[in-house]
Amino acid sequence: MSDEIARGGGVSAGIDDLVLAIKLGSGFGLVQEILARRAAADRARREGLTATEEEIAEALDDLYTGNDLFEEPQREAWRSGANLTSEVLHAHFAEVVLASKLREHLISDETIDAHFKASRHEYSRADVEIVEFESMGAAAETSLQLREGEIAWPEAGARAGGVDSQSLSRREAPEEIAAELFAAEAGSFLGPVETDEGGYAVYRLATKQEAELDDDLREQIRERMFSEEMARDFAKQPVRIVR
Repeated sequence: MSDEIARGGGVSAGIDDLVLAIKLGSGFGLVQEILARRAAADRARREGLTATEEEIAEALDDLYTGNDLFEEPQREAWRSGANLTSEVLHAHFAEVVLASKLREHLISDETIDAHFKASRHEYSRADVEIVEFESMGAAAETSLQLREGEIAWPEAGARAGGVDSQSLSRREAPEEIAAELFAAEAGSFLGPVETDEGGYAVYRLATKQEAELDDDLREQIRERMFSEEMARDFAKQPVRIVR
């Protein structure tokens, strides 16, 4: 057994177990997350950004209070149980603060405003109801009968074994029907569309909403644009396992 990193239930897990999980894929996302944060922090420093002690302390306090640790003895006991030192936590949250600052630095409110103005239609939303069939034939027949008024939507749902409701932005909608969906009137039927799972879905448009750039959408756009910016760095130097 390699160096232990955790114990429980009378057994233990070691570094080699973690490395195997990463190589098999189940832990790869965590590695990507660590590298993305570290790369962002490194780039922030090169951009001249800094993390103040007050900002790091505030991030640490958020960690502690989020775990209901309000007094220093509680926090010390938690660090001891997790085998963490104050120095390790300080270094980690310095990276967190720097990555957050880089995100705001690279993707300003003005950048988001300009992007939204040029791409507003992409963020319109549609509330849809979906029925999914195993075969294209069943889906196509149901779709035709719906359009010709031979059956009602509840009957289509009963045939498919239920109705799923979703809220989709234009960029989230299936490419085959995105344009048609956002041009259609409420109550329209669309599809069938082949799903990622190999089924065939028929859509009913319930309502549409024009996009408004509120705080939530602003942060969604900022996060997506920042992820795309950092992905360009990793495209030049892809992640590879070195052990």
